[in-house]
Amino acid sequence: MPDAKPLVWLDERFLLTGVANTIVKLDTSDSKIVEVVSERYYPREGYECFSRDGGRFAVTAPERNGGSTSFANMVYRWIPDWDQPGHFEDFDTLEGWNTNPHDCSAVDYESASGDEKAAEQLLKTADGRTRVFYRGAGLDSPHERVVTIDRDGHTKEVWLATTPVFVSSQIEVRSDFDESSGSYLWYLSTSDFDVASRHWPLMAWWVAPEGRVTKIVPLPNGPWIRPFTTLYVLRHFSCGPPCYSNMQMWAGNGQIYIAVWGRAIAGAVEGVYRLDASGQAWEKLIAGALDNGLVLSPSGCQLGYAAGGQLRIMDVCKNGDG
Repeated sequence: MPDAKPLVWLDERFLLTGVANTIVKLDTSDSKIVEVVSERYYPREGYECFSRDGGRFAVTAPERNGGSTSFANMVYRWIPDWDQPGHFEDFDTLEGWNTNPHDCSAVDYESASGDEKAAEQLLKTADGRTRVFYRGAGLDSPHERVVTIDRDGHTKEVWLATTPVFVSSQIEVRSDFDESSGSYLWYLSTSDFDVASRHWPLMAWWVAPEGRVTKIVPLPNGPWIRPFTTLYVLRHFSCGPPCYSNMQMWAGNGQIYIAVWGRAIAGAVEGVYRLDASGQAWEKLIAGALDNGLVLSPSGCQLGYAAGGQLRIMDVCKNGDG
């Protein structure tokens, strides 16, 4: 299926997919559309959310005025239940910033306060009643990473680890949910792929829903890590290679996946990798940059992605590409 964007697996067979500004339910067994879920869909990275239960997405296009584009008046739609796509709520851009990733409902932005320094909210977990905050000693000094989970009025602190990295504008804490195991993967993310940087190897944590860290995983260097020579830096003169490098991670079936792409990354290196059984190296599964991301099925065995304008399905439990 050309020009398609995989959105979320509804189960092991049906994949919600964006096609030509329309959201459809796709039967991956025969690549046939079985239902049109929404006749209006305008992808906008960072402002949409899709879960197995429901989703939030733009239903109007950005406004064009000459050579400029305005997103200020875009309208977004929340469908709480894909089985009832006719029951929805529309809202404007200002309400679209913060979203509960598990049902894609709107949530209010909050920051932590108290005896510790005010913190920045980085992710949300569980059922909408749980708020997860991140705080530390400062942005430019190594520190213990503390996650405060506030659930139903009860607060619990989770000490992740002390790691020899600087948490700064080049390091973020991100998360993904492994539905097959019921665990969260929290990981450090950076676009600085300089072998001389202090960011790598990165760290990741498998975390139970109640906030208990079950395993700490060092993320090894991959083939995208290279020396930043003077010539290499000059080729990306505006703000250096990190401005043209990207990474994202996913978790499924207890496995960790990473995608790396960008103008500053060699074409032979771009792609999707899986951390091997030893945890010491990355094995390449998909060559080249993805068109618009990757989604894992509930079992973690199937990857849905688009590359070169074509929607593709890969069974990573059988190591077959469909």
